[in-house]
Amino acid sequence: MEKLTRKEAKERTRLRLIEAVLDHVRHHGLSGLTTGKVADQAGIAQSSFYVHFADMDEAMRAAADKAGSEIRALVRESRAQMDLSNPDAAYRAAYEGAIQALSHEHEFSELLLGHRRDKNSPLAEALRNVLEEARSDLAADLRRSPLAKRFERDIDLHAELMVGMTMTVLEGILDGRIPDREQALRVMARMTRALIASAMAPNS
Repeated sequence: MEKLTRKEAKERTRLRLIEAVLDHVRHHGLSGLTTGKVADQAGIAQSSFYVHFADMDEAMRAAADKAGSEIRALVRESRAQMDLSNPDAAYRAAYEGAIQALSHEHEFSELLLGHRRDKNSPLAEALRNVLEEARSDLAADLRRSPLAKRFERDIDLHAELMVGMTMTVLEGILDGRIPDREQALRVMARMTRALIASAMAPNS
């Protein structure tokens, strides 16, 4: 049997608790989320929960940070494969990577969509950080585009609009209003191309 140090054993138990929070949210949302249920799911005594977390909010924040890190890793992997020499393909890849990552954790994405303005929700706070990083990454990608100098002053706004469009389409996909994801990606890429072309027009 694997022999763990006291520190390693404590960290493993903490991760089991985080996974238990994630599992509950994925299957039941926030309804009925209690320290007792989380501890039971993790296979530990309820009193041991407080060895690792001060309260459920702290455990939820840790769970949301883990989910957010997984989403960001998927988005970064997608961005690494983007071909900026082909703007249309790059726009599509950016949207596809973000939507796939957010769909992968769709329970948390739905919580974000429903509670992103709730300043007291640790889940919403962690996932808002995903959006902030997405805006920053998109702006960085746009600045690496061969056309960047022609619409430099609008890049941050374009990144904001692209994130907003992504969240709107994601909501449509999750709600079933947008059944054809491929069509949505094509339309989003065309709209972004038109938006940037407008920004580069002489009188814009």
